[in-house]
Amino acid sequence: MLAVGLVALLVLGPVLYKHTPREIARWHQAIAVEQFQRGREDDALRSIEKGLRWAPDDSRLYLQVAAWRRLAGRHEEALEWCARARASGGRAAELIGEEADNLWSLKRWDEALDRWKRFAAEAEEDGLGSSAFVQNGLAYARALANTELDEALREVEAALAVQGPVAPILDTRGFIHYRRGNLEAARRDLDQALALVGVPLSGAKEPDSQSPPADAPADAPVKSPADAPVKSPAKSPVGTPEKSP
Repeated sequence: MLAVGLVALLVLGPVLYKHTPREIARWHQAIAVEQFQRGREDDALRSIEKGLRWAPDDSRLYLQVAAWRRLAGRHEEALEWCARARASGGRAAELIGEEADNLWSLKRWDEALDRWKRFAAEAEEDGLGSSAFVQNGLAYARALANTELDEALREVEAALAVQGPVAPILDTRGFIHYRRGNLEAARRDLDQALALVGVPLSGAKEPDSQSPPADAPADAPVKSPADAPVKSPAKSPVGTPEKSP
């Protein structure tokens, strides 16, 4: 019996040594999430730091804080936490998505587009490259950067072929038409997108009459109520932490 126990220890010991610190770190993350949801942000950050003592290379802990900073509008700080996640060997798609969301909010369109292209490449490697989510998001990123609009139109058309006429994708195509100067097509798509989300068309403005905020750059994007989070590549890790494999 003792021999069996020693064999089991020899076999399972390295596995337990490798995975137990990450599990303990995940417990601290779960506590942090609950604290954050209760408004105890300082306690939540301390719990994350405790988790990092056990698993300093667990990128999801860094991305957890990055997501909190993004939700608070503290995008520069969020990017700093993203950098820490990258240094720890963070998972590419999730990290790139978080970076892209914050770069969008900071109106750093070209950098956000670069992240989206990398995200799409990662998704393609995972077998998700043809999904409407990826195609729509990349098309929207190109339109925000006001570049590669022909390619953006092809991508959004492909997304519509897969997903059908849903508001977020129609909104993207309308925005691309607006960027290309086709105001009539832009209005049709935006009207249809607004109708799908239940916004009265009588309250919609003509695309060429919509004005960006006063502090926005000259080529700031037109926003519509159909601008949906489906375009975001980031999976906001503010809920229950996922279990480690």
